[in-house]
Amino acid sequence: SHPHQQLSLDPRNDHTAVWTGTRMLVWGGTGASGFLNDGGSYDPSGISWTPLTTTGAPAARHFHTAVWNGTWMIVWGGDGNSGYFDSGGRYDPTADGWSATSTGGNVPVPRTYHTAVWTGTRMIVWGGGGKPGVPGSAVAAIASERTRPIATSVFGRSLSMPSTMRPMIP
Repeated sequence: SHPHQQLSLDPRNDHTAVWTGTRMLVWGGTGASGFLNDGGSYDPSGISWTPLTTTGAPAARHFHTAVWNGTWMIVWGGDGNSGYFDSGGRYDPTADGWSATSTGGNVPVPRTYHTAVWTGTRMIVWGGGGKPGVPGSAVAAIASERTRPIATSVFGRSLSMPSTMRPMIP
């Protein structure tokens, strides 16, 4: 038995979950203590939970999105104690480690209640809300490079993505 296995994950709402092919990764949300920045890895064959490290994890939040890119769970956006987020993190279940998404430059505007999909090369975020003036039709793409996610924003009514994506400066 893994020394960190537990019988269950603390109850929560407004969290995200992704399927890795063998495990379900659950992260964030709202629990009895408020906003959460923890999570767990559920093994359905062993019917057990293993906690995800919180070292380097994104700030506690709910109403964020998460996608699985085949290697990492990428978490982005949402809101928490400090307001709406335009940040996130990349979780590597093999190393049980987090790295931050890039910030600054072309980061998509902070948002919550948005949706996201993984295209095979990019996390595309659409809609949601946040600060007044954020268009509901805003499209943002967070592309995953070899070492870190990068992001750019596209605003307006067109849902087509640009043919080239400019990386953010970390």
